[in-house]
Amino acid sequence: MIGFWRAFKGELYLLRCRRSVRRAHILVLLVAVFHVIGSYFLLQAQAGVQDITPEDMAGWNFWPRLAASARAAMYFVEVVVLALIAGSFPAEISDGVVRDPMVRRISRVALTFARLVSAMILPLTLYGVAIAGSWLTAAAFFDPGPILEEGDILLDEVDVKEPILLALAHGLPPIFALGAFAVALSVAFRKGVVAVGVGLGFLLSARILQEPLGAKAPWFFADTLAGMGPDSFLEQAAGFSLGFGNYYPESFNDIVDLGWYASLPSLAAFMIAAVLLFRRRSL
Repeated sequence: MIGFWRAFKGELYLLRCRRSVRRAHILVLLVAVFHVIGSYFLLQAQAGVQDITPEDMAGWNFWPRLAASARAAMYFVEVVVLALIAGSFPAEISDGVVRDPMVRRISRVALTFARLVSAMILPLTLYGVAIAGSWLTAAAFFDPGPILEEGDILLDEVDVKEPILLALAHGLPPIFALGAFAVALSVAFRKGVVAVGVGLGFLLSARILQEPLGAKAPWFFADTLAGMGPDSFLEQAAGFSLGFGNYYPESFNDIVDLGWYASLPSLAAFMIAAVLLFRRRSL
């Protein structure tokens, strides 16, 4: 346990001090902010073309803008998490950094568990930045309320608020599994670029596997990722908040219910794989 805490303190130091981690948070924030600002000017341009006021458009509302901006930022969160974590151990091993904890009698298991915990913290902080940036910027440019189109109420505010807030939380379990998956990749491959490439291909395969897996697709953790996932609850909630009838059908509730816990077996499996692989990894 002492070895774990010593290793974990080192991981926290890296999270605080690495420039790549700071840049990742800034990038996610900029994506969230500029997505809202871009949609603000785009909606105004569309309103001008249609010769209506922006307020007559369903998209001119805080809730659709929050959902759309947060989902755009989540794409970057998921890619950044994979890139930073999957490429970490190969770079550190090649630089001889990992040998230092070994010399200080920190076991490989303790070091791996410390990295796994930090791989949960990094997605959580990036996730928080994405939501905070989207929320604050959307609140600055748009007002909440019912979804209106040409003065008619399409949806009451409570009908869009609840699914969007739930969708923002729904993406947490799969992104924690993504963090553990990235750690497993980092100890399985000697080259960081290979680990990241394999991981990205794995995530993109979720869209190919969605139809063959059918109702079992959420058990593949990448299926319900908030950004890249083909069964993203946030994507469905964002489309529904604009009044699109083909988004968030009643049948999708089964996927939502399953998605809350379907990523947990993957999370456990990747954690075990990371520990076992690193025990046999040559340094």
